[in-house]
Amino acid sequence: RYLMMQNLAQKNRATVKSQYFDVSEEFIVNDSGDQVCASATVVKYKDRTLRLTQTMQEDELAPLFCGGEWAGTRLWQAAATLMDYVVDNYNMQDKVVLELGAGLGAPGMVCAWLGAKKAILTDVEEVTGLLRRNAEDNADHGCFVVEPLWWNVEGAAKLFDDHKIDYAICCDCIFEPLYGDCWKQLSEVVTELVQKGVVCLVSVERRNHDGVDKFLADISGRCSTPASVVLDEVIEDSHIVLYEWRPETPVR
Repeated sequence: RYLMMQNLAQKNRATVKSQYFDVSEEFIVNDSGDQVCASATVVKYKDRTLRLTQTMQEDELAPLFCGGEWAGTRLWQAAATLMDYVVDNYNMQDKVVLELGAGLGAPGMVCAWLGAKKAILTDVEEVTGLLRRNAEDNADHGCFVVEPLWWNVEGAAKLFDDHKIDYAICCDCIFEPLYGDCWKQLSEVVTELVQKGVVCLVSVERRNHDGVDKFLADISGRCSTPASVVLDEVIEDSHIVLYEWRPETPVR
């Protein structure tokens, strides 16, 4: 698992591309001038800049090596591609956006740049400390609410009742070798939100044995609204697909 994490991280560093956003990393440099590790992801759009720290507190590090939580400390190609797609295709003005598996929080924060009145940034408890610090450090860019969320119908329903969500987004959270079969819970959550009138957009990078086809088969048996493939594109060596569920009667 450690080698897989290293390979994914190295590939990610080399290939994150965006049409509208300048994505870069800041690094910790040792006394010899060598780059030791990334300390922050920087996202620029027009005259705005997000600086998203990757530096975690000591008590936050151990859980990263017990599961897939470490992936929440990076910005992946699937997220950058979703951000581009939202710029071209969604009207975020005065909308409420929920991000599932937010990690650093970039896509949700970008929605605030594009006019969303509130972005609810959610992830598992183990990485919400980092997510909360990034929301606080970038608070001048919009209204951000950070909530811990293990994917389940009850949690999704409560978030909808509390915030009256218009859009839900999720980036690169389906990959069985890293996350196991959590796509089952994601299927339940997306179905619950779509049934409440929320437009859902899920961005994935297709990989061998990723579990995405299982997710799509499962959700097709739950959700009366079929998935639409709104983007299918190879960017460098990353195969990115965006799936959208658009209910017949949206929230508003």
